[in-house]
Amino acid sequence: MKVEISLLLLAVAVETVSAGHIPRYRYGPGYGPRYGYGPDYGYGAGYDCRRQCGYDGYAPVCSINSRTYDNECMLRCDGGYKGCDGMCPCYRDRHSFYEHGPYFFQPSPYDCNCGPDKDYVCTADGETYDNKCKAHCDGKVPVCDGRCPCM
Repeated sequence: MKVEISLLLLAVAVETVSAGHIPRYRYGPGYGPRYGYGPDYGYGAGYDCRRQCGYDGYAPVCSINSRTYDNECMLRCDGGYKGCDGMCPCYRDRHSFYEHGPYFFQPSPYDCNCGPDKDYVCTADGETYDNKCKAHCDGKVPVCDGRCPCM
């Protein structure tokens, strides 16, 4: 009897989650769980962020994954995090990089004399680089050591 009840409860829980009634937590590189409303977060492929947001106007924002959204509501609806205002990519100068921690910056040509070291790093956009120097040379910021995805 206990086994039958347990299986029934498990079946109900699986059906509820798969039907999209319970939003799921997602994990991304360098940060903990995040709560989203879009198709990847339990609402199914038919979920419409435009319905959730209405039309908040066009004020583009770039996510930390280098995807441009029409506005911040659309970004949040899709479960993203803002990297900068405006269209992607987010370019910032070196001073801003060290002071504010952006996801991309403009490297100087002197920064690109990278050695052959294999100290792998994973960047905010999910790419694995041989070392931090090569990631910085491409204008990317490492979020964790080792190959992607960050664990």
